[in-house]
Amino acid sequence: MEKTEFSKVKADFEKINSMAVNVDKDCKKWKANSKWNQSEDYPALDSNLVKVEDGYVNMSQIDFPSTRSVLMGQIPKKDSEEAFWKARCFLGRNFRPVDLTHRGKVVFEKRCLLIHVIVGSNDSFDFFPQKADDYRYYGSLWVNNRKVEYLNEDICRFLIEVLPSGCSNSIVSTVTVIKNWQIDTVHPKHSVVVKETNYLTNYMTGATADDTALVLSRHGAGRAGFRLFLWVAVNKLNAKNEPCIADIVKTIRSQRPKAFSEKDREGGCRIRLSKNDERSGSQKIG
Repeated sequence: MEKTEFSKVKADFEKINSMAVNVDKDCKKWKANSKWNQSEDYPALDSNLVKVEDGYVNMSQIDFPSTRSVLMGQIPKKDSEEAFWKARCFLGRNFRPVDLTHRGKVVFEKRCLLIHVIVGSNDSFDFFPQKADDYRYYGSLWVNNRKVEYLNEDICRFLIEVLPSGCSNSIVSTVTVIKNWQIDTVHPKHSVVVKETNYLTNYMTGATADDTALVLSRHGAGRAGFRLFLWVAVNKLNAKNEPCIADIVKTIRSQRPKAFSEKDREGGCRIRLSKNDERSGSQKIG
C-alpha cells in the first residue's frame, strides 16, 4: 500500500470510528439481556435486532443498498441455544399453518440455510452436536448432526437439521466453521478467506427470496464484519464496479456498532481483495 493510500485509509477510519451510538436509547434490549451477551463492549441496535417472542438473540439484519440482506451475530452463549435456533428456524415458510398458530416465534421472515462461524483458538462453538449422527434437545427443539466434512485444518462443514416439537418439517442448514482466525486479526491464509467468500457468494446468488445467510463470531463484530465486508466488495467486483472500502464499512457499522473497528483490517482487506482481483481480472478496490 502506497503512503498516500495508507493516509487516506487512516483518515477514513478515523471518521468511521467516531460514529457513536446511544446505548441507553438505541440498544435497550441488548442492555436488558446482558447475561446473554458475550461482552458488554459490543452493543446491538434495537432497530434491526432479530426479535424472538419469548427470548433474545444477539443477532442483527444487515442491509446493503446494492445486494441482499444477511444476518450477523455473536456465537450464542451456553443455555441460549434454543433461542438461537428458534431465531434461525421459526420463520414461517416450511411449517404448517397450525404450527405457526402455536409457534409464531420470530418477526423475521428469512431462513438461514447457510451459517458461517468464525473461531480462533480461544473461541467455543458448542451450540450444536459436533459428531455425525449425534443429536441434542434444546428445549422444544431437536437438533441433529447429519454430516461432518473436514475439508482441511481450517474449514469444517456440518449439515445440521432442526426440528421443532409439534412440527412436521425440519430445516437443514450448512454450518461452515472457519478455524484458526484469531480475534483482532485477519486469517493468516488468504486462500481460506477468498474461497469461503466465493462459497457465500454462490449460495446467496442461488438462494430464494425467503432464504439468507448468517455470519457469526464471538462478539459478532470484527471478524464477522470483515466477512461481510469482503462479500459485498467481491460482489461489486464481479459486477465490474469499484468498491469503496469506507462506504461498505460505514454501512456495516451503522447497523452493527463496533463491527470492523480495527484499522489493520483495512490493510487485510486490500491484501485479500487484491488476490481475488488477480484471479478474477476485476477492478481494484478504492
